[in-house]
Amino acid sequence: MTFTYYPNIPNAPDDPQDDQPLMQVNSTSIGNLVNVDHIGFNLPNGGLHRQVNMFNQNAPTLLADILLHSKVSGGQNSLWVKNATYDLPLFTGAPLGAPNGSSSLFGGIVIQWGSESPYTGTITYSPAFSSPAYAILLTGIGTTSANGCLVVTNSTASGFTYSKGVTGVNINGAYWIAIGQ
Repeated sequence: MTFTYYPNIPNAPDDPQDDQPLMQVNSTSIGNLVNVDHIGFNLPNGGLHRQVNMFNQNAPTLLADILLHSKVSGGQNSLWVKNATYDLPLFTGAPLGAPNGSSSLFGGIVIQWGSESPYTGTITYSPAFSSPAYAILLTGIGTTSANGCLVVTNSTASGFTYSKGVTGVNINGAYWIAIGQ
């Protein structure tokens, strides 16, 4: 999308009638530019944002206290925030309704979730955390007893293993959520 604009129009020494066609181009371009992401002129709430469109890029130079920009993270477009200290994703990852996925939250916290069935006792994160998860929540699939608890037996940055807390209990797999960085 491009907008034609002629700077320095009208030009002071010119006859206004000579610059009038270029002034009309400028006026039209201003209106079209405003209408891209804003409520246009002469409308209620005119000038407010309808939305914000950004192209993916490395973090631009910080000109104010905070900067929002878009870039590709983990193969997906994501919204990032930059301040004087950090350049971090606000939210990234799979849609929250996805059966398996991950999402990054501002501050570097990552939530991953999924299910494992049939039961193998091994979960591999995709992508891996930078260190072992802070917390892991497990819920058994197909338990036949109230005593069918699951226990995390080993946690690393790339995943975790779990086992049945009670032998002889039929567990077909697990739903899981892991929180880390």
